[in-house]
Amino acid sequence: MQTPICDVCLKSDMLCSGCKDKLENNKITQAEIDISRYIYELSRKVKSLEDVKIEKIIESNILLIITGKGDGGKVVGKGGAVVKSLAKKFNKSVRIVEQVGNFKEFIQSLISPALIKGVNTVYTPQGETYKVRIPMEHKSALNVKSEDIEQIVSSLFNKKVELLFEN
Repeated sequence: MQTPICDVCLKSDMLCSGCKDKLENNKITQAEIDISRYIYELSRKVKSLEDVKIEKIIESNILLIITGKGDGGKVVGKGGAVVKSLAKKFNKSVRIVEQVGNFKEFIQSLISPALIKGVNTVYTPQGETYKVRIPMEHKSALNVKSEDIEQIVSSLFNKKVELLFEN
């Protein structure tokens, strides 16, 4: 199992100096540590979790777990067992999204069932900004706050992102 923290920290209650530095420099969060450790505990019962890769865990109004390509179903678990256990333990809705190399595909999977109308690149003296256009009628279908989506995509792809809702 690969998580945002190392194997040693995953299996113990303490953090090594490397993971402690990541935490202090905001490269990982305490929520990522706690959730990674819980998933590791679950992997003792749910064997399909043993070889999954968890790229990032983001806690907002929901619990968003970004997995490696092809690992989404394993993290959901048979009949949604893993997701249900996570939701119960952390008292939040859980969303699993697989990491993909394509910027637009990742955003689409993140905002699903809402749809993307298009993505525009705006060039400014401060750098590029990606404007993701979403139909106004799909705004209510978002399971994640707009600000959280912008922050998630910006941190994963190192790009400034804005969501625009239009008719």
